[in-house]
Amino acid sequence: MLLRAVTWVMMSTLLVLRYCLRSRPRLTTIIATLFLLNFYFILLLVRSKSRAAPPYNKLQPVKVPRGLSPKNHRGSNARHGFNLPQQSHNLNADRMMLGEDFTHFNLNDDTAQSALEKLSYHKFSDKCEILQPQGYSSFDSNVQTPFRIYIYDLPAALNTHLTQCVTKYKSASCFRGDYCGFGPVTGGETGITVHGTWQFNLEVLLHHVLLHSPYRTHDASKASVFYVPYYAAHACYCYSSEKTALEDNIRELQDFLLDSPFHRAGKPHLTTIGKIEREHYHSSCPLLVSLNTSLFRIIGIEEEVGVGVRRAVSNYKKPLIVAPYPSYGHLDNTINPDQNFYQNSIANRDRTVYLFLASGQRRSNKFRAAVFDNILSRPNAYRTRLSYTEFLFKQAAKDPNFNSYIEQQQGMIETAWLITTECQGDHHRYTLDWMQRSIFCLQPPGDSPTRKSFYDAIISGCIPVLFSQKYPVKYPFQRLFDYRKFTVRVPEEVVTRHNMPIATYLGRVSPSKIKDIQVALATVAQYLQYSYPVINGQPHTDATKYLLDEVWYVLDNNGW
Repeated sequence: MLLRAVTWVMMSTLLVLRYCLRSRPRLTTIIATLFLLNFYFILLLVRSKSRAAPPYNKLQPVKVPRGLSPKNHRGSNARHGFNLPQQSHNLNADRMMLGEDFTHFNLNDDTAQSALEKLSYHKFSDKCEILQPQGYSSFDSNVQTPFRIYIYDLPAALNTHLTQCVTKYKSASCFRGDYCGFGPVTGGETGITVHGTWQFNLEVLLHHVLLHSPYRTHDASKASVFYVPYYAAHACYCYSSEKTALEDNIRELQDFLLDSPFHRAGKPHLTTIGKIEREHYHSSCPLLVSLNTSLFRIIGIEEEVGVGVRRAVSNYKKPLIVAPYPSYGHLDNTINPDQNFYQNSIANRDRTVYLFLASGQRRSNKFRAAVFDNILSRPNAYRTRLSYTEFLFKQAAKDPNFNSYIEQQQGMIETAWLITTECQGDHHRYTLDWMQRSIFCLQPPGDSPTRKSFYDAIISGCIPVLFSQKYPVKYPFQRLFDYRKFTVRVPEEVVTRHNMPIATYLGRVSPSKIKDIQVALATVAQYLQYSYPVINGQPHTDATKYLLDEVWYVLDNNGW
């Protein structure tokens, strides 16, 4: 509307100038110059307003598009290409807005399938589906737990509005904070669902999980630790071009904590950062250099490996409680599988790709570039953006020798590289399908030593191939898990000095050893992912279980 008005004024003024030009040319020239300058500044103003995210105190909830409500849906999961488990459960579902009011709806057939179908209707939803076990009416459950968590009810500007801002004003195909932080369902199979989960969504996802945890208490006097559900990563993306607004947002968090009697009393506080620790040191994402973290322990996806950098820059000096990246794959939380389920779904698969890489093509460091060159040097290394099935059909149509090559390799593709450029394409729909068909999954370091793909590989049963690095990487739950049992490590010299094909080096791993590693993967996989959907009051059987165990360990050893 503003642009139309400006255009109308411009055309009217040009007509007046055309008339005046004949009688007073010098005055007309001055007026025309001033007019053009004003018009230029107006255009800049219009452009900046159309691009900038609104201030946090003006953000409005994102509305669900008309026609996308459950009552207007006439599809089924068949259109998504997967079948959800046909198990019946005595569950009722609550559609919940995080920290706000909620309405109940009943499942027609009381099945988890029906509940999960409802989750796939919306292209965007700021609401969160929670399954409610029948007869469970209170957040304060009778489950015997070693400690209790009190969760602050922060102003929406410090969490939910940030998620809405990111999803609405950024690339919706990448920055998805809805559906409890899991993102929309895009595929899967019995026991495992695949979502468009953003790798930096841990803040949102964990907040939703803890809200319905049996460890939660509403009585602050019973709390062992106080959880601060601030969405730091979402704030950084929302205000990526508005440094002052981001500083105001962090200042609002500080003011909230200063007003808290529990914070003033020195009680243990806990929060989560969604991006790697180092990125929260930057002026564009300054939480760890702005916030007083003396009372805090922080959960995050990667601890800074440079000890000197932490000491010099960060206000947070304590060890990070390292959590798995949110992967695309999530085990079905509505079933209670035994270990045979994990062995059959993860370890005992037929795999037809020997060496697999899911990565973008950016050569962000010399070693990563050397890994790319190493795998591309193989005569039968395939690089694609397609799903596994589509790749086979198109490659066979393009290359008449492809089928005979596969036969010679006894049905095995030696090396495949799925290009997964961030926020481009649909690779989030079929990355796990490729991995579930692969034996080894390469994990070269990128912008940082750790990768989300590492956790995608684990839930797929694809053996992660790590590389020895100058600085040791801290992985989740190292106090409890021996990562040597379910990963393979390749010395960097194999790639940089000896120039040996990685596939050749991995050929030294015997079939029996591969089987042992796959069995070990199946044992730990459920604890290095976040199960879906969230079920109110249900004891944790995923990564949350061990994250809270780490919190309790720190509390119990007076390490806060």
